[in-house]
Amino acid sequence: MSQQARTPLTKLQTLRNQRAAIVCCLLAATLCLTGTGCRHFWPAPDPFGPSAKCHVDPTMVPQQLVAQVNANTEKVHGWKSTKATISGSHMLLKVKGTTVAVDGQRNFRLLAKHPLGARQVADLGSNDDHFWFWIEDPKHPDSDVIMCNHEDVAHAAHTMPIPFEPDWLMEVMGVRPIVLDNETSFVEREGFLEIYNKRISPSGQPVQKRTTIDRCHATVVEHALLDAGGHVIAQANLSQYLPDPTSKAYLPGRIELIWPQSQMQLVIKLDQIEFNPATNPAQFQVPQGMPVRQIPAQGMVQRSDLQENLYEDPSAQGDYEPLESTPYEE
Repeated sequence: MSQQARTPLTKLQTLRNQRAAIVCCLLAATLCLTGTGCRHFWPAPDPFGPSAKCHVDPTMVPQQLVAQVNANTEKVHGWKSTKATISGSHMLLKVKGTTVAVDGQRNFRLLAKHPLGARQVADLGSNDDHFWFWIEDPKHPDSDVIMCNHEDVAHAAHTMPIPFEPDWLMEVMGVRPIVLDNETSFVEREGFLEIYNKRISPSGQPVQKRTTIDRCHATVVEHALLDAGGHVIAQANLSQYLPDPTSKAYLPGRIELIWPQSQMQLVIKLDQIEFNPATNPAQFQVPQGMPVRQIPAQGMVQRSDLQENLYEDPSAQGDYEPLESTPYEE
């Protein structure tokens, strides 16, 4: 068989091909610069990641580093996210569209619902008067909301499925500063500073509060409560910090809460955070329409008359996604 002869390109065709190649290159560069076409190949670098440039002098003394962390905390009186994702050791599903709201010193609410709003799967909250805890248990679908006044928190320690301490939780949520006193001690780890403070637990037992700070970025990466033997009572791992361009503050985009003795774990992922939203006290009320068990025991009460206005936007509904091999995998 004779080989078919190739037709040589004319000068005009060659010029057209060169121009087309230049246009394609310019178009690709434009898409990359505008962030519309290259995000899957060149994701934006994490400004607080291990390879990011340090935000502070990593050699500063502990007191100065704590002051840097507290300066960030002072910029945040509250925050809210309606696009959080939660998963947990007692949850069958990973739930998207969860609302998490924090305001002031004691106002906290985490509320996850069915996509159609038919039922709740988790409700944790606190306000100035009391705090409550409820996570759906498939084996006991009619389980009670456990509620306790702050002054009775010692009783809750023996009743709740986890050692739920609202004051410690508010520290984890980034709205309380780190307090140093005469008994505060520091331990240096490679690239990190551990701060130890002595305190008395609600049950009257001595505990230690450990706060770990990334020296390069002045971000808190861990909060932990330790018993007298050094065992972890509660631990929070913080990562994937998100900055606010307006206030210049930053908050963790991933919060992992662990209660080892209760074998419970809860992961909160925040895709978007609204920094310092307008205060809405109705967000921080005991859930309605659910049986509530008061601690100390005061009998069963029905809270159907209490308002619940956490979802201001009707579009802020939940979205379920089946869990992967473990509830905590990314």
